[in-house]
Amino acid sequence: MTVKRHYWLILALMILASLTTACGSNESQPEAATTSVLPVVNLRGVDNKGAGLQAGTRAPDFALEFPDGSRTTLSDLRGQPVVLNFWATWCPPCRAEMPDLVAAYEAHKDNGLVIVGVNEQDDEDKALEFMEEYGIEFPVLLDSRGDLASLYTARGLPTTYFIDRDGNVAEAWSGMLTPDLLQERLRLILEN
Repeated sequence: MTVKRHYWLILALMILASLTTACGSNESQPEAATTSVLPVVNLRGVDNKGAGLQAGTRAPDFALEFPDGSRTTLSDLRGQPVVLNFWATWCPPCRAEMPDLVAAYEAHKDNGLVIVGVNEQDDEDKALEFMEEYGIEFPVLLDSRGDLASLYTARGLPTTYFIDRDGNVAEAWSGMLTPDLLQERLRLILEN
């Protein structure tokens, strides 16, 4: 295992105390539903109604803490397009779409694209093995308790949020992304 990959594997996910407020404003948001992530997948990638946050809403902020103690937040990434992808090692559609996400990251990272993988319901060893298998170089969060999935109301796996440079959800997609679907959604956040 490379140091770079291990570095990007997030050992702890800390949700900021102010997560119930809109990022950058004082407006209160309703608390996220407490439903757990269901092992429900959409093999066809045509039903995006399961994602909880709608286009145009502010993406809830969260903190990433790295093994070396450094820390960043989603709001620190403002000005960059962000893809937030919820996945699990046991999810066949997650496995099917991961090579396309890895390729998209490689193709667009020099243009500022940030992809953050959010691993659901796996232990660190399984997540590391998956990252190694797929050559994942982007940061991955371990969300074993489902805190971030609950905050984002991700109701199935995979679920992907495309966040624009202003920190707003451009699109929420529940189900597997085919290469064409991924490219269409990336255009929403890369071309503005």
